[in-house]
Amino acid sequence: MPEVDAISVAHADLVSALAQRFEVREVTDEFDEPMVILATALPMGQTLVHLEDIGMEAAGSALVPRGGDRGAVYALYAQGMTP
Repeated sequence: MPEVDAISVAHADLVSALAQRFEVREVTDEFDEPMVILATALPMGQTLVHLEDIGMEAAGSALVPRGGDRGAVYALYAQGMTP
């Protein structure tokens, strides 16, 4: 499984929850939803555990190209846990 570079969320209010559990390098709005770029890529399993710790879950993932020469990030799309 790839390492996770970023986590995207539907609402900006979820960014603060991510910042409490992950070390954040940057928060960007260059995509449709807010995206938290992690300071260090994390293993998928560790990322999923951290999301669960704050009441969130992964709803999808994708390799997302960034503009210019910044390459791409492997991102999870996170949401609040569903019952």
